[in-house]
Amino acid sequence: MLTFIPTPLGNLKDITLRALNAFDESEILLCEDTRVTKRLLYLLKEEGLLRCELSSKSFLSFHTHNQEEFLTKLESNPNFFDANIVYSVDAGMPCISDPGARLIRYAIANKVPFEVLPGSSALTLSYALSGLESSFKFIGFLPSTQKARLEALKILSGINILYESPKRILELMRDIESTFSDSKVYAYKELTKLHFKSFCGTPSEVLDLMKKANLNGEWCVVLDIKQATKFITIDEKELLELRLPLKDKAKLLAKLRGTSPKECYAFLESKKES
Repeated sequence: MLTFIPTPLGNLKDITLRALNAFDESEILLCEDTRVTKRLLYLLKEEGLLRCELSSKSFLSFHTHNQEEFLTKLESNPNFFDANIVYSVDAGMPCISDPGARLIRYAIANKVPFEVLPGSSALTLSYALSGLESSFKFIGFLPSTQKARLEALKILSGINILYESPKRILELMRDIESTFSDSKVYAYKELTKLHFKSFCGTPSEVLDLMKKANLNGEWCVVLDIKQATKFITIDEKELLELRLPLKDKAKLLAKLRGTSPKECYAFLESKKES
């Protein structure tokens, strides 16, 4: 039997009775990071919440970088899942911007009995905290480069839930401000933890607050786009046919080509003369 266990985001008391029972009865623990899972279980043991002896359990790493190799090796060990096995990520729900989905697909394809326990999720908690009442889209982490991130933002509409690291949260907010300046943003840091912080307002207001705050910790951002902004795609031929002042047309052409407005202005002048 294979059981997927959600773990607390930051507050040990958020562990569920079913999760504790699954940990107690497990023989093999597949972990996103064995060190993190061991630390969690030792803390639960100290609180008297676990009955089992941790020394009798086997801890194995299973994460994004080794999952394919791990599953390939199981071909020579067809009885692996005869044991009582659990899978847990460092914090939160497996498969939600965390490893686990590949193991689910393997279990389905190979008829391995499994269940996913309900529990902690930054996704649902951040949405509940916002007080919004409509359907939403879970985006997770946007691309790390600005160009790709802006392209991903441009196609969003409605309510969206994003994850971001402390290293890029300001960059994300600047891009949201430039793309959806009139949207509403709800940003949460360190959910359920001692240093939990929340920020609410327009992108500009939230950005100003963040600049004065300690940004350490993982972030959840709920982005409420009131009206979908329309972006027009235009190629160079269509741009050249537009009736615009030469200076404005040169600026647009420069953005399209990735060159300087001065160079494009000279090109348009020469084209005009010809």
